[in-house]
Amino acid sequence: MSSYSTSVDAENKVTFDGDLTMYSIHKDWWLSEGKHTLSALNKQSPITFNLERLTRIDSAGLAWLINIVRDSQAKGFKVFFTHIPDDLANLAKISDASALLPVQ
Repeated sequence: MSSYSTSVDAENKVTFDGDLTMYSIHKDWWLSEGKHTLSALNKQSPITFNLERLTRIDSAGLAWLINIVRDSQAKGFKVFFTHIPDDLANLAKISDASALLPVQ
């Protein structure tokens, strides 16, 4: 089973590395890893989720990212995604969810 990891830099950029599939995601990000990085994030700046290191994503990963957007906005953050893989863009398009993934 493949998994993913995240890293956060000083400019509020969160990078996902690995697979975001039904086999690798287990919990809401804010409840699992997000709570550890919340103190490192600057609420005055938007969070940029960098997806350039994703190796695989499926519909569960898309739903998971949409939940991250919702939860981040509920915590008062503006959210953007960068380097969206073609697979994710196509999946979002056929799912009519493109508008739910703010791109920068």
